[in-house]
Amino acid sequence: MFDHKPSIIPYKNFDLKLDVSNLKEALDLSLHSELIRIINLEYNRLYKKDLKIVLEKKLSGNFKKLMISLFEHPAVFDAHVIYKQGSHTRGFPTLTEIFLTRTNQEIEEIAQAFHLVRETRMPSRQNDSLYDYMCRFDADKLSVAKLVEVHRDESLLMNRTRAMEDARRLIDALNTPDAEKVLTEIFTKTNLVQLKLIFKNFYEQSGNSIGQILNSVFVRAGSMIDFARTTIDITQDRLKYFSDKLDSHMRGAGTTDIELIRIVVGYAERNLESIREEFDRRHPEESLVGWISEDTSGSFRDALIALIKGNRNQ
Repeated sequence: MFDHKPSIIPYKNFDLKLDVSNLKEALDLSLHSELIRIINLEYNRLYKKDLKIVLEKKLSGNFKKLMISLFEHPAVFDAHVIYKQGSHTRGFPTLTEIFLTRTNQEIEEIAQAFHLVRETRMPSRQNDSLYDYMCRFDADKLSVAKLVEVHRDESLLMNRTRAMEDARRLIDALNTPDAEKVLTEIFTKTNLVQLKLIFKNFYEQSGNSIGQILNSVFVRAGSMIDFARTTIDITQDRLKYFSDKLDSHMRGAGTTDIELIRIVVGYAERNLESIREEFDRRHPEESLVGWISEDTSGSFRDALIALIKGNRNQ
């Protein structure tokens, strides 16, 4: 989708036999995740052992969590994150972020991968789909859950007349019982270029940003306001969104390591280099690599930095 400047790209000089025969090379984090999975298959063929299981036994701590994450197919990785985030109320911004930054095809792959996660994590609910699972934590079956069910327009075309009409629909609906229904329909179906134009027209017609209005309309905390705020932030400037997210996690009382792993692994093959450049631009006093060097340590630090620096220049 937008800002597609990954830090990790397919490795041109990949040598399967050399990498498998040398464990050091097999742990080279500059490898594309698909190549890591190929290495795992070849390692299993040669040594009759699953490399992922070997690493689970030999590694520990956050380094282990990061390394194991690299062996997951991106859809499976996302499915695991969704399972964890969906079970608590503070997870809705992350859930919204994932579904907004994935294509319709990727969301379908996540839904299929969720079946595997469900079977291992929730054997008592074997018939639950990803949508069913989301609805368990979204009582109105709106907002975030709809992102699973609805295919967003991916044309990236703009229609100025339609933007004016949808902005007016939002303005008229926000103080009525239909507020959540109208907002969810527009926020989940509209392509993000058009949605940004709708927000611009909303401001021109109402004199207020849509974020300001939503803060007064949806005064209660919950999935709806989290969904709306995250959608607005990512639509307006997704690189700023990720830069701010990394900043908030690293400025807290100790770096939130699990969230660092999620962002670095989840976006290394998407737009992590773009995110790093935006972070560095907004933080001239210290780069993202410098910040991580100070806030983390050991092999975990080295692995994060390797993924952030990437292999584009190799």
